[in-house]
Amino acid sequence: MLKIILKIYRVVLIILALIFLGWLLNKNIVPQGQLQIETDFYDESNFISELYPKERVGADKDKEGGQIIFIEPAYFKVKVPRTFDRVKIKMVYQNKEQELLQMGLLKKRTDPLDWRFSLKPLENQALDNLDWFKLTEQGISLWQKNKKFDSIYDFVNNLPAGKIITFFYAFSPEAFEKEQETIIKEWSPELSLSEADYVIANYVSPQTISLKGDKEQILEFWAGQEHLNENAYEFMISAPGLEDYRRQIKIKEVLINLDRPTTTWSDFWFDLKSYILRKYEHLWEKIS
Repeated sequence: MLKIILKIYRVVLIILALIFLGWLLNKNIVPQGQLQIETDFYDESNFISELYPKERVGADKDKEGGQIIFIEPAYFKVKVPRTFDRVKIKMVYQNKEQELLQMGLLKKRTDPLDWRFSLKPLENQALDNLDWFKLTEQGISLWQKNKKFDSIYDFVNNLPAGKIITFFYAFSPEAFEKEQETIIKEWSPELSLSEADYVIANYVSPQTISLKGDKEQILEFWAGQEHLNENAYEFMISAPGLEDYRRQIKIKEVLINLDRPTTTWSDFWFDLKSYILRKYEHLWEKIS
């Protein structure tokens, strides 16, 4: 009887060990290829850090949570168990008067002073407040002072004469094959939009989602190994001139979707080897 009990006990232990191993591998290898994490900066997150440095931000530990940025730029890190191809990030925030907000994903550092970012526009109130005719297609927005084009495709393939302002947008060389009297300038806060005829931007205006002025913006970054630093993706929130005008930005919620191809059996052993090596290197660093 005792032998039977011991056998059952060993089987249960083996099953529990296998379950734990499966959970551990799933958590660190993410074989399904997708990982979703979020924070409201009220409760501490295991993956998403608070905003920093501390001298530029303030905690807003009310019932709504969130953190306030009063000096820019501010940063936060997203710890990841492995590399991902894409990072889709949803920001819920409050911004009343700050004209320009940008978000950047830090590229892989080559030295401690290397601060190169892949930048995306989070909000541009100068463009959002334009009362021109507006088209938005596949993440691209086109404003026309006087409506001439019914699609962005027609516009970029038949550039008109006049003054065009670009914002995070670059025309292909083919766009200039036809002769036209076109003046193209990159948007800046000092540039008067009233003097332009068209504005084209790789930008979609954020949505206002509450009576309190909460806004929601969704951005997507290509990530990969070239943006990974110490097993984390590091983001910057930039608001040029924020402290000069004593403005504030409140970040209320960050929701992140990480995506990569589903792990195949041929990839699994490579991923397992990489995971073991990472753990060994981390342990060795602690010992050293």
